[in-house]
Amino acid sequence: MFELSVNLLRILEFFSLVLPEVFVQGPGLNLTRLCELVRFVLVHTAAGPEGRSFEERVSHISNFYSQEKLTRGTVLAPVAGILINLYRAELEAQAEGSDHNSVLVCLSASDPVVESMDVLENMQWSKALSAEPQSLVNIRFLSELARALREQEKDHTGCTTVEGGMDTDEDVCTICYSAMADTAFLPCGHRSCHQCISRHLLNNKRCFFCNMDVESLDMS
Repeated sequence: MFELSVNLLRILEFFSLVLPEVFVQGPGLNLTRLCELVRFVLVHTAAGPEGRSFEERVSHISNFYSQEKLTRGTVLAPVAGILINLYRAELEAQAEGSDHNSVLVCLSASDPVVESMDVLENMQWSKALSAEPQSLVNIRFLSELARALREQEKDHTGCTTVEGGMDTDEDVCTICYSAMADTAFLPCGHRSCHQCISRHLLNNKRCFFCNMDVESLDMS
């Protein structure tokens, strides 16, 4: 499963490289869902309690994979590639004056995302990547994106950034990690943010935590 997950991320990295316009200049939902996946991987691999205990959590599968493959860099390398490709395409669209979707807005400058970007920016990419020199040159786009997210966090901008902070981990949507868990599935009562739940219900009428049929929503 670990190797499959990494390979799927590499496929998405490839598509973001050869067809970035599908995400940056196509339907906004394409970029939104890709950024949701990126945020999910980042907060479980690079930031927060789960991210900091990554090596410990994957140690139980060390008998099946080489220790050289079971590293944070193995997972984060394609994620970094996706972010670089998307942000570079966004900057090019800006320079051309073309209509485009915003990577910054879709990522949302929440604390976990900014912390994750700090981890990405400080990684030893020359060791983590078996990359061509040009790939390493493109790391500068990662630094620019990290800087822009930090500035966005300070300004409290972005369409899904949580304003005012969150008191406990229970307040955070565990799908996007960037909004308040302000909506509950009924009758099971599991909570997430309204935006994530609304998109989920377009394709699936079951709770994504317990798989119980959803009869209604509680937004109180």
